[in-house]
Amino acid sequence: FVFTRAGWKSFSMGEDSIDIVAGVQLSNPGFANGEQAGYRVEIDGDYAYLGAWASNVNGKSQQGAVYVYHYENGVWNYLSKVVAADGEAFDYFGTDIALAQNYVFISSSGDGFESNSAQGSVYVYKWNNGNLDFQSKITGSDATAGDRFGYEIEANGNLLIVGAVFDDI
Repeated sequence: FVFTRAGWKSFSMGEDSIDIVAGVQLSNPGFANGEQAGYRVEIDGDYAYLGAWASNVNGKSQQGAVYVYHYENGVWNYLSKVVAADGEAFDYFGTDIALAQNYVFISSSGDGFESNSAQGSVYVYKWNNGNLDFQSKITGSDATAGDRFGYEIEANGNLLIVGAVFDDI
């Protein structure tokens, strides 16, 4: 089920769109089989973000992506596909998404650094004049291989909480 401006509605995902009973529809900008589009979904006002952690990007398997939609005149319009500029295979960008103020936080729980595979990271974007601009990349100060920093994230006001589900404490 999904909560719309008209209340709770059931939906089914089709090949050409995500159909929601009562006529609300998200267009399919080219989802590929198995990319897990919608694994994580966040909505803030008139913007919706669909995480697709298993999306293949430029031949890089499961680099991940996030699809952005804008609600206008009763229609959810596809805006863009966000990918990590430094993304690599098995980064899982879009594992989780958090929103606060004008910021969009996108985790990449499989992101690795040198020999620290799957250390994880969180990318920070900010809405500026209608553009979603990259701001920075956050990593755990003591994160190591396999920690999956960013597997779960939450934001509220000026706080960001980042979980590292496999951290050895």
